[in-house]
Amino acid sequence: MNQIKNIIENVKQEIRPKESEKLRIDKIITKISEKIEKSTKKLKIESKLTLGGSIAKGTWLSEPEDIDFFMKFDKKYEKEDISNICLEICKDAFKKVEVLHGSRDYFNIHLNKYKIEIVPVLEINEPKEAKNSMDISPFHVLYVKTKIDKNKSLADEIRIMKKFCQACNCYGAETYLHGFSGYAIELLIIHYGSFLKLINSFEKMQPKIIIDTEKFYKTKEEIINKLSDAKKKSPIILIDPVLPIRNACASLSYESFSRFLFHARMFLRNPSKDFFKKIEFGKEQLKRRSKIRGTKILFFNVKRGNLNEETFLAILRKKIKSIKSRIESEGFNVYDADIIKENQKIIVFFEIETIKVSKMKRHFGPPVWVRRKNFDEFIRKWKNVYVYENRLAIDRKRTYKSVKDIIQPLLS
Repeated sequence: MNQIKNIIENVKQEIRPKESEKLRIDKIITKISEKIEKSTKKLKIESKLTLGGSIAKGTWLSEPEDIDFFMKFDKKYEKEDISNICLEICKDAFKKVEVLHGSRDYFNIHLNKYKIEIVPVLEINEPKEAKNSMDISPFHVLYVKTKIDKNKSLADEIRIMKKFCQACNCYGAETYLHGFSGYAIELLIIHYGSFLKLINSFEKMQPKIIIDTEKFYKTKEEIINKLSDAKKKSPIILIDPVLPIRNACASLSYESFSRFLFHARMFLRNPSKDFFKKIEFGKEQLKRRSKIRGTKILFFNVKRGNLNEETFLAILRKKIKSIKSRIESEGFNVYDADIIKENQKIIVFFEIETIKVSKMKRHFGPPVWVRRKNFDEFIRKWKNVYVYENRLAIDRKRTYKSVKDIIQPLLS
């Protein structure tokens, strides 16, 4: 146990933001705030920019890439499209603005190496007044900050949990990832008190794990009855302390949860700092792995066009699943299929057990004892009918002899 604690303490020191970083981030925040304030006054719009995300909460990892802001609009704008108003301000303040789509459009601005995210929200007094989920986010920041102010050690515990989730590729609630959101990680650490207590507790549990830190509900049965089906699909039901009808882990998939649990169990059995290092898989690593497995691997470069990356990757992941099913229906066994990013390129790979298959494939008809009319129809339609197990069957020429012939047109 001492070895685990020592590793955790060492990693904490490495990922804790340094004073020089804080000063650099403060300068960027000041620069963004001044530009937005100038444009807001020029356009005579009543709004104010406030810091959001992990930097506002004090839970950010060293060397951050993202800085999040809320652009808060007075309630008098509630019948207007505040996304369009926010876009107008951002375009006046900055040359290039990327539009992202969510329950309400929000915006990215790239400044030096940082991605600045600006989210338009209506200023409301309490979460239940929200008509859009984005309007609740400032209350999440306030809740986490309040807890950290009472217990400063939570910030480091949250950071190490984030680092661990990054390493095992289950950090991020985006549609293409279905991992733990930053807010979900913060809530889990607030509930358990530390990363080590969390993974020790999870090792003894099985889905569904139900957590209600603020005890809004009397029993777990009440939680199950009150939440909608969509909010109960995930392996963890984590009651949002800001809005109890919400599951903060609703987007977490069983695959991401399993990956997290596997790495947590392995870390407890064989502790090492390597569990906090993300291994980037590129083409060369995949080729080496394929050689060991005795599989064939195919790579396809894809371009995202005008779509923002998050939306594009979500669509692409769905497409890959569809192609995988199609490939397997044609008789090819798919070992693995996914996306990698290398040198700013998005690459799709398919790892196949065999590239070529037989010229013919078996096509099944009804059971032999089907009623006479259907039996005769099948015999008339096809030649060289035979019985395979208990069904009528024929051999048909395959449409595709090579897996590449299936993938390329579908990816295009």
